[in-house]
Amino acid sequence: MLAVSGLLARSAMLLVGFVVARAYGPDEFGRYTAAFALASSFLLFTNLGAGFWLMKLTAQGHTDLDSAYGNALFVTAAIAAIAFPALILASHLLGYSPELRLMVALLGPVVILSSFHELFSALAQGRGQMGIIATFRVLYSLALLAAAVIARLVGGTLAFFALLALILVFVITIAWFISTLRVARPRLVPSGIPALLRGSWLYGLATLFFVIYFRIDSVMLAIFRTPSEVGQYGAAYQVVELLLKVPILVSFVTLPIAFQVGNSERMLDAYRGKLRHLAVLGMLCSLGVYALADPILHALVGGRFGPAVAALRILAPALWIKFVGVAAADLLTTSDKQARRTILAGLAALVNIGLNLYLIPHFGIRGASWATVVTEALLAAGFFLSLRTLRVGRVGGPVLLWSALALGAGTATAALLAPEFGVVGSALAGMLVTAGVAAATGLLRISDLRALTLPLAGFSRSVSP
Repeated sequence: MLAVSGLLARSAMLLVGFVVARAYGPDEFGRYTAAFALASSFLLFTNLGAGFWLMKLTAQGHTDLDSAYGNALFVTAAIAAIAFPALILASHLLGYSPELRLMVALLGPVVILSSFHELFSALAQGRGQMGIIATFRVLYSLALLAAAVIARLVGGTLAFFALLALILVFVITIAWFISTLRVARPRLVPSGIPALLRGSWLYGLATLFFVIYFRIDSVMLAIFRTPSEVGQYGAAYQVVELLLKVPILVSFVTLPIAFQVGNSERMLDAYRGKLRHLAVLGMLCSLGVYALADPILHALVGGRFGPAVAALRILAPALWIKFVGVAAADLLTTSDKQARRTILAGLAALVNIGLNLYLIPHFGIRGASWATVVTEALLAAGFFLSLRTLRVGRVGGPVLLWSALALGAGTATAALLAPEFGVVGSALAGMLVTAGVAAATGLLRISDLRALTLPLAGFSRSVSP
């Protein structure tokens, strides 16, 4: 239920972007994308990873959740009180227009509230109360979607949409907080804050690096290029981000189970299977996005986003890379190697910033797309190299090799046949070739078809006592 509800909720959030893009066009959507990217870069890390720490404590039966929860809420509020003024100052220093600065100021609190949502979610996640998480995440997403639709119907500006979204999200935040009181009554114990920081700072730092990595391209595009180009890239990346919710949901559901089971041979076996399943799903998603980029964008954002098609095709391989990378990253986290994951995330953020600084001024949205793909590849490579000591290399190497070969063969087929057989025909041919290569190499098996459609259930069964 959580997987389905979570997918619907996250899809609804991205649908907000598609509604804004279709309604307001590339220029206004570019301003929205730039404002949200800057706000996320400054504010999404405000809970300093306390959500992961709180979820771990709850799953392991920690006896004093009241103080842990209260301290996590205090730390999040304190960091937000510092980070928000810094965000406003940054929007001035970067030369953002008054309209864009207003959007930043309105979207910033929405991002802060989502950081509190992570704490609420972690508390319920550790207790296995997945229905509560699903309910409020769907409500949060529907609130954003309702704000976008209402703003469109009344002819309101993007600032009106952001204000309405803030009001609706604030109401949902209050309701969600009240529901958490049945699990823990927050109590501030200052002496416990150092323990919280010691237990969560690595998660928080990794989150900061990943947020910078995922959002810095839009921020830099807004500095070096026009709002229209930011909007074109944002439309392409929204499609990729929508599909990236699949491995993220796998991670969200399986991490509490992994923390309970611990680092064992059973856990390694489960992750080997998870890696293979995500590799197949990733290569099929990548191929589909590459072959069907034009009709996908036309259906989601309309006909004003032609340049986004080329960017989306460049970004397509990042899906497969991210799918397999999530499995490796999760294994690092549950094997008490979060420090290594954090270091790799920091290096990836630096590489991505360097690539964007060079590629965006010279190549625009194509350069931003290439920077994303190259950074994803380097980050995934770092994850898998770090797993050599965990005895998964024997499975990880062949899975990566054969899935890359299958994806390459399918993509080449689709590209070669597109002029003669059209978009749909070439896409189907590419899928058949990809599936054939995967089956011939043992990557895709008949017995796996059910597991491929239900990877979460397969993982849960493999690690359940």
